[in-house]
Amino acid sequence: MIQNLHVIQKKIDDIGLGLLRSKENKLPVSVQIRAKCDKDNLINCYATEEGDLLQLKNKRVSLLQKWDDDYLYVTGQAEASAENGRMLPIRIFKASWFVRKRDGSVTWFQEKHVYDRIGG
Repeated sequence: MIQNLHVIQKKIDDIGLGLLRSKENKLPVSVQIRAKCDKDNLINCYATEEGDLLQLKNKRVSLLQKWDDDYLYVTGQAEASAENGRMLPIRIFKASWFVRKRDGSVTWFQEKHVYDRIGG
């Protein structure tokens, strides 16, 4: 299971850019970020604008990334230690890597790697 996490973290680093999402007062909040994996089970998210990440502190968040036919979806908890609202560490709960497959006009997603901290 840890091997899957390391493979997914490598892909997160390779893609770099992503969309960090959460809900605040039932309204969706989205921030474009640059993701960099730090140590096991942690992603550092850097915002382009100062203060963008402050609204996501201590919240459950999702990170979405796409590159060609690769899609990554990570859920986790934003930590309290945001630096000036520009960097926010995310503790990973679950991470999935899907690949879009095609056969003629039919497309589907095939699971490539999955990490689940709670179930694993």
